[in-house]
Amino acid sequence: MQKVERANLLPTRAENPYSKHIFILPFVISNDKGLEPQANVWGKISDMKDLPYLEEDRYCYAYEKFLNQEVHDAIRDYSRTYRYKGGERYYQVHCYRKEEDSSVAENDTHIQSYQLDINYILMRLIQDDAKDDTDSRIPARTGFLIIAADNYYYEDLESIRAINQYGRRIYDPFLTPVLYYRESPYDITLSDQSLTEVTSPIAEPRDDFSVGKVKVKSAIKDLFHSFFGQNILLFPQGFREKNDKQLLEINRILDDRMFVLSDYQLEKSDFDELSLAIRETSDPQFQKFCQASDGDGQLELVYNQQKRLYSYIYIDNGDSTCQSARAIVPLLQRSIYDRWLDYGTIYGVTQHSMIMLTTKGVPDFLLTYFYTEYLEMILFVLTQRVRILSFSSDAGERAKNSENTDAILQLQKRYVIFKNQFLLPELSSQEQAVELYQMMQENFFILSQKEILDDQITSLYEISQAESAVEEKKRDEKLNNVVLALTIFTIFTALGDFESSINVILSGVFEVSGVQDLTKVGLFGLSGSLLVKIVVVFLYILCIVRLIKASEVSYDYPKIFRDMLAYIFGWKRGKK
Repeated sequence: MQKVERANLLPTRAENPYSKHIFILPFVISNDKGLEPQANVWGKISDMKDLPYLEEDRYCYAYEKFLNQEVHDAIRDYSRTYRYKGGERYYQVHCYRKEEDSSVAENDTHIQSYQLDINYILMRLIQDDAKDDTDSRIPARTGFLIIAADNYYYEDLESIRAINQYGRRIYDPFLTPVLYYRESPYDITLSDQSLTEVTSPIAEPRDDFSVGKVKVKSAIKDLFHSFFGQNILLFPQGFREKNDKQLLEINRILDDRMFVLSDYQLEKSDFDELSLAIRETSDPQFQKFCQASDGDGQLELVYNQQKRLYSYIYIDNGDSTCQSARAIVPLLQRSIYDRWLDYGTIYGVTQHSMIMLTTKGVPDFLLTYFYTEYLEMILFVLTQRVRILSFSSDAGERAKNSENTDAILQLQKRYVIFKNQFLLPELSSQEQAVELYQMMQENFFILSQKEILDDQITSLYEISQAESAVEEKKRDEKLNNVVLALTIFTIFTALGDFESSINVILSGVFEVSGVQDLTKVGLFGLSGSLLVKIVVVFLYILCIVRLIKASEVSYDYPKIFRDMLAYIFGWKRGKK
């Protein structure tokens, strides 16, 4: 049994936050028939001006002018946002800490807790069709849980990195027990009590990491249950958890981590070292070092700073997860936006994070832009990625039943609406916004995944159309056969009457000519009755040929010919 202790002394609260943290959890909703909050702790935001990060008029003005009108229209028409009104004030992250002291028993563990002051919590639902404000229920398919919290207690960069790393976890990653101490928190909770006021003991850490027993962190679970109700299947894990009761199902669209928006405020000397590491990526000597396994001391120092920069941007807890001089340079070049490097600001964008690195004393307006306009850009591009992945999943399901043309056409219609409303060429005409938008789309794999999805839906549509054409042809052939049978029956009936009429006419003609018996009249050795049948069959053949040409269907011509001969010569079936 492991010994567990709480090792927590909450530092004095600062006047201004040392860092801000926004955790964004994208999710997909299945089996939905219209959604609305199940508890009164969620209040609907009817006007974008009521968003918590636009509380001041000057923020609203900058927000409105920064983003293009198409962005405002898409957010207004296709999303609904709710704000959490619960009484919890703190976002608390409880982490495992393995004792380093050799004098302590090897299996002793203590809990290090970090506390953030909750700024706001939002639930944003995205739907396929423009919303109807007269209907309180929203047929949403995707959404975001957004948790914004401020750090007033921990100034050191290692603590800020730990908050980002542990605070973004939805549930434990599937790692060996040796690594989960480093990557996963024990739990994340919402609380109305500060850590200095908490007296309840911490439970022992789990050693069982089987699929069925991995639990969603408490804060995430409680927020989803408060919004959607208790009867939901939250993040079902693989093939072992079946939705037998047809519950509302909430699935993750990415992995076990939330997207993180955060900032680091560095001492100028630290920032200058990171700045030097960025500049060296274009230096020929450093490029040569990247091709070799060793280098001089200066280049090794630059490489170490690049790994440090990588760990900030990619939110690595400890050393960089990229340990290749050859690989780290293109990865940083792809992820770093350094337009304002000389002014003391670096932006980093990855598929899991957007980070701002600045020197201490950064102007407030930069932080405001980062946590308002850039936040909205991130949410918009995340919407693109989540919806593309969601459509791809839907296309895979439709492929199992490609005969359902209506469902495929409906999927294609939804996808076209999505592309017109959300896959915009730009979100803002500001140069920095245009460049960042391109970087976001590149690092979120938007364009490449869109091409794959386009091929999926096009192929699915083509298959459904081909199968529909085959089925329609089969139906037409069956219908033509029925029509042909009825037509032949009608023709035979009519020709029987027609033959009698011809016989009467010819008999009258021959009677005038003095011929009393029609059978005695002949031509080319054929009797008069046989001549009448030949005329009738000739007319019959004309009708059949015209009918076959009109239907464009192949028939058993030998059988038709045999039937004609049988009619002419009066053969019995199976006999001459």
